[in-house]
Amino acid sequence: MLTQGTQSTRWRKSDERGQALALAAVSMVAVIAMGALAVDLGMAFAARAAAQRAADSAALAGASAFIDYNFATHEAAAVQAAEARAFEYAESNDVLARPIDRSQVTVWVIPESQKVRVRIAATDLPTWFARVLGVYSMDVAAMAAAVASDGGKSAQCVLPFSMNDLWHTPVQVDTNANRIPDAGEEWSFDPDRQPERDKYLTFNPNPEERSEEYNGWGDGTGLGSSWRNQTLECQHCGGGGIPPIVNDRGRRIWIKDAPQGVGGDEDAGGTDIMVGPGNFRIWEMPDPEQDCQGRPGARWVQENIAGCNACDVYVDEPYKTQTGNIASIKEGLQELVDTDPGAYWCEDTQSIKNSKYGDNAEELSPRVRIIPLWDPAQALQGKSTFEFNNFGKIFVEASGLNPPDFAIYVRFLGPVTGGSAGPSTGSLVKYLRLVE
Repeated sequence: MLTQGTQSTRWRKSDERGQALALAAVSMVAVIAMGALAVDLGMAFAARAAAQRAADSAALAGASAFIDYNFATHEAAAVQAAEARAFEYAESNDVLARPIDRSQVTVWVIPESQKVRVRIAATDLPTWFARVLGVYSMDVAAMAAAVASDGGKSAQCVLPFSMNDLWHTPVQVDTNANRIPDAGEEWSFDPDRQPERDKYLTFNPNPEERSEEYNGWGDGTGLGSSWRNQTLECQHCGGGGIPPIVNDRGRRIWIKDAPQGVGGDEDAGGTDIMVGPGNFRIWEMPDPEQDCQGRPGARWVQENIAGCNACDVYVDEPYKTQTGNIASIKEGLQELVDTDPGAYWCEDTQSIKNSKYGDNAEELSPRVRIIPLWDPAQALQGKSTFEFNNFGKIFVEASGLNPPDFAIYVRFLGPVTGGSAGPSTGSLVKYLRLVE
């Protein structure tokens, strides 16, 4: 009896081991299937993100043609260039290490709205573990659209700090009469200065729109005007013929607070070719998640330096000033510089060199940004709000980011005018933005 019982027990244990093996085998199939789903789903998301980045860059590159060409007089050339640029940038990208082929790219150029829409469909991308389930390839697609806009509002990618525009001051302040603040000069805007008053007029390229106040002052004294055209020696690129500073293009501007001894809040001071308005103002940028209402905070400042804000920013509307800390500004600027780390300004050619965006750096590099400009007289009013009267396009330089010598240096690229001579009212900025 004992022997028979033991044998029966052994049989039951053997049966249980067989069942466990069967269950393990079935479970392994399920585990492999889930692993395949997780790995290949992750690859699908990565492929979709790569396709989206390619579509975004292609749409922005295409729309940039509407900035470079006067649409009113060169519509056909603008459309042709927009299509060519969109295809070129799409094909310069890849999805999962597979170059994007022209057959995978569809480009629509919509001239009446100066819009370029791009669709990228990457097909037959290989799978890995999903092959166990008989899935050998996958398809992903992405679409983006960008427009070139102008008018009375600024672009996305506006910086959360601003600076006063420049003015004319008499020779007792501007001792070498070159119309920019130099080392040893302490510019301070004083509309009541005697015997000659300080004078500020925002840059306005449209003669028919200038008031009588502009008589004898050309297109104004503000940044972008012809008031300060001059030739400067190259200090970075070495040798060769050096083009003149025309309409302030290439002007090196120091926009961080002036150091102690240079002047007070309403002063501007610089060294050599640097222009250093001390009126550096951080302002509350609108939050697209709060109906574009202003939002304070150091973290928000940092985010808007490193990234782009989707809200419109207007001239002649009040915006609140806010305090900021050097750490948040420095970190945001470092993140921004790291997006295109090799880019630098070459004075020999008056252009951005070594950018990963090549010859289209001024349109596509994240280090090319918009900075609001305001009437220097506002610094004298002691207000917690102020209004912008123009916008400038700048290239953010990498030098000066490390304390204790932290400073913000930029190159002025100009107020990018819309149309043949700028919009009839408001901001002089024409800008690119993604709309889809």
